[in-house]
Amino acid sequence: MKIQRRNAVAALAAALSLGLALGAGAQGVLKFNLSPDQNRIRADKNAKAIALLPKGVLAQPGKLTVGIYASNGGLPLSGFATDDKTVIGNEADIAQLVADSLGLELVFVPTAWADWPLGLRSGRLDAFISNLTVTEERKELFDFATYRQDVLGFYVKSTAPSRRSRSPRTSLASRSSWGREPTRRRSSSPGTRRTRRPD
Repeated sequence: MKIQRRNAVAALAAALSLGLALGAGAQGVLKFNLSPDQNRIRADKNAKAIALLPKGVLAQPGKLTVGIYASNGGLPLSGFATDDKTVIGNEADIAQLVADSLGLELVFVPTAWADWPLGLRSGRLDAFISNLTVTEERKELFDFATYRQDVLGFYVKSTAPSRRSRSPRTSLASRSSWGREPTRRRSSSPGTRRTRRPD
């Protein structure tokens, strides 16, 4: 199953690369269209990408079912058109390019942020295309085809007081303008352990 999933991710990545190359060649200045009548960039089928897609792994045969976190105010990444139901934004455009490249019909499933992991793990979604940070914890559960560079950081003024830290755990707090040590998490009762859910 892991090999099939990796092939599916490879197919998505190949389709995505083709789609971004097509999108980068667009000429002229494009205005952002907020109407439900989207004139999305489209791609031709990519036989090599289609050949990498394992049989029987799609949530719906012949369709690419994509979860997308379309929040109002999330544009240009994703949001809803003026009809409050059509998904728009560059993430919707990327999903369309991937579906076109794989020769599949695109089905959007607006997904609450808390629900995307379950949607992918249950097979209800084939992909979740969103402004999602790749973490080591998430890589244990999901495969990624990244379309952007994700550089996370914590910035403070160069004139802010700074203390050296010997531990990565305390370096954020010790270098911050607050100058406090991080709050320690406590178990709810002795002998219990808290585990974090991937979000």
